[in-house]
Amino acid sequence: MAGLKFFFSIMIFLFSLIIAIIASLGMLASYINPSLSGLIALAGVFLPLSLLANFFFIFYWLITKKKWWIISFLPILLNTNYLLSIYQFNPPILNTNKGKEIVIASNNVHRFLTNHRITFHSVTTWAAKEKIEIICFQEYSQLHFSSDSIQKIFNSYPFHSTFSKGKELCIFSKYPIIRSQNIDFQTQEGQGEWIDISSGKDTIRIFNVHLQSTNISKNTRQYNLSQKTGNQPDKIATLQNSISDLKYSFKERAKQAVLLRQIIDTTRYPSIICGDFNDTPASYVYHKIKGKYIDGFRQRGNSYGFTFKGLGKLLRIDYILYSKHFTGLQYTSPKTEWSDHNPVIMKLSYNH
Repeated sequence: MAGLKFFFSIMIFLFSLIIAIIASLGMLASYINPSLSGLIALAGVFLPLSLLANFFFIFYWLITKKKWWIISFLPILLNTNYLLSIYQFNPPILNTNKGKEIVIASNNVHRFLTNHRITFHSVTTWAAKEKIEIICFQEYSQLHFSSDSIQKIFNSYPFHSTFSKGKELCIFSKYPIIRSQNIDFQTQEGQGEWIDISSGKDTIRIFNVHLQSTNISKNTRQYNLSQKTGNQPDKIATLQNSISDLKYSFKERAKQAVLLRQIIDTTRYPSIICGDFNDTPASYVYHKIKGKYIDGFRQRGNSYGFTFKGLGKLLRIDYILYSKHFTGLQYTSPKTEWSDHNPVIMKLSYNH
């Protein structure tokens, strides 16, 4: 019996050590281009789970009165910055500087189609209720209505800019759009655009991006289907496709992030970056795009931050980032019915 107990303790120790190493590698994902190491990028994706497991092991070692808790504590300490990017407690604040207030939202709307139900009327009702002045859509689609009827649907937004390539992008604005430009990532998936809006005497640049998809939802559906049918070869093939898609998307998003960062660095106007990055705050992509910009969730977010409803609601992959010219007043990411992504809404104060 004593030998069995010793063997069990050794196995638990080894397992906790492996999980600690995975979480530590996840910390490196922010700084290493996925083209150099897909394994580290993958560790970044699973960082929420590995950190959760480390918290469990800390509790286990303390209960069993073993000093091995330090092994599980170290990766949590190393990932403090990441933890602050997914959990915050920041109540809304008042606009004490009396700067110009702007309410902007970003949302992947899943082509305005959920469970075979057209949802754009729900989106417009929501936008009016939230008093949103600028909306950046990803996976926007005109399949359900002609371009001539856009103004009838979004009649409170007199200005808009659309980028049509694959999954479309669109920005609706209550402010005049001075100019706009598509961003050519030179890939089949991944779109970007920017617009310059006129706010009084000032010009503000808005970026709207949708980076390379991981196809998580599609592969999950295929895996669940093969599990129901009990088709083992299909399950294995789906897992292999999922890994292949992840590796490819890591590299493509990294290329897109580098290009986007170059464009952002040449921008002389106060800027806001909106979009579905398809990557977490533990990723190289997030850190490359963010640079010195402010993450709206980190400044004004509250409780656990997630925007993607799949995979146990563990992932925050939709963002609003902004330059130092702005101060975040309020951040919300409400649960909605029309997409597998929650929208992100920021109320900002523009400091001239």
